[in-house]
Amino acid sequence: METNDPRQLQAAARRAVTAFLALLVCVAATVALTRLPFLAHGLKVAIALTIAVTQAGLLTAYLMQLISERRMIFTVLALAAVMFAALMALIAIAYADHTSKLFS
Repeated sequence: METNDPRQLQAAARRAVTAFLALLVCVAATVALTRLPFLAHGLKVAIALTIAVTQAGLLTAYLMQLISERRMIFTVLALAAVMFAALMALIAIAYADHTSKLFS
């Protein structure tokens, strides 16, 4: 946001307050989740991770204002995908070398 237009400032403040309230709701949901005795531990962990990912998305998109940085986000995601593929390839090569003496 480059200008000092009051309408833009109000809209940005409204978005930030809404994101903050959504984060509070997520925190309350996480705390409430720990108090539920009838859910299995694995299910609690899965739900808690889903809530954590939601919180991280809200935080980065709205409070850190990264929602307007599409090019940078896609560049970082592409780099992460390449690194993930390289790590999976290294794991596969190491496993193949360990089990069949691929490079001996």
